[in-house]
Amino acid sequence: MKKLLKTLLRLAGYNYYRYRNRGAPWGVSLELDLERLGWSPSRTQVILDIGANVGVWSASANQIFPRATIHAFEPVPKTFATLRRNVGKMARVRTHCLGFSSEAKSKPMHIYSESQVNSVEDAKSQIGGLIETIIVPCTTLDAWLNALAIDKIDLIKIDVEGHELQVLIGGVNTFREARVTFLLIEAKSILSSEVSGPGVSLEQLSSFLSPLGYRLLVLYTDFIILSPERPFYSNFNALFGNLTSMTLASATSLGAAT
Repeated sequence: MKKLLKTLLRLAGYNYYRYRNRGAPWGVSLELDLERLGWSPSRTQVILDIGANVGVWSASANQIFPRATIHAFEPVPKTFATLRRNVGKMARVRTHCLGFSSEAKSKPMHIYSESQVNSVEDAKSQIGGLIETIIVPCTTLDAWLNALAIDKIDLIKIDVEGHELQVLIGGVNTFREARVTFLLIEAKSILSSEVSGPGVSLEQLSSFLSPLGYRLLVLYTDFIILSPERPFYSNFNALFGNLTSMTLASATSLGAAT
């Protein structure tokens, strides 16, 4: 009877998903939210961590996605050395001392006392003090994926301190061809006028991604700074999904569950 019911729902245009903790709110667990969207973390095969820093997110993804190959990118040599120490021995994590932009060209990187805010953007970060500026190698997402003949990517996480839109522009052909199912992108505000320091807004991200078939799905708040001594500062990650890729994946998951 259950199998018949699920078949009827699918024919009527409804998707049937099984997931844990149905009462939990969205925006708390990436793993749970992906399951709710019909995407099983255990089926994930390829993940890119662009702006991996010292590897905290890559190490977490290595646990959440048990079968995925994770490519972690960090262009600053000193930070990359720490990244390799932290995740280099994980069998499914590949580390690359490389950055991404809208063009394959080396760029000046501003190095701060807090490595997580290192940025190629000229706007001064509100966190940490500027130490020096170095030149780092950059390529485009389209060029790198084509060079390695990678056709499908399940998830790309982008955290590059204000350079997110340039990374997306460098992958426009990849996104146009719906080769990426999910994007997890750091943003600073909803409106572009509210961005303080290096960062992008949801307004900018949605304007670029929506014509390519990607829609905002979930927001994950990272931190909020409320202080009378400094401007309001927030940081969150936005999960976008490609509607075509998600529909195909959900149909596959549904077929496997029947």
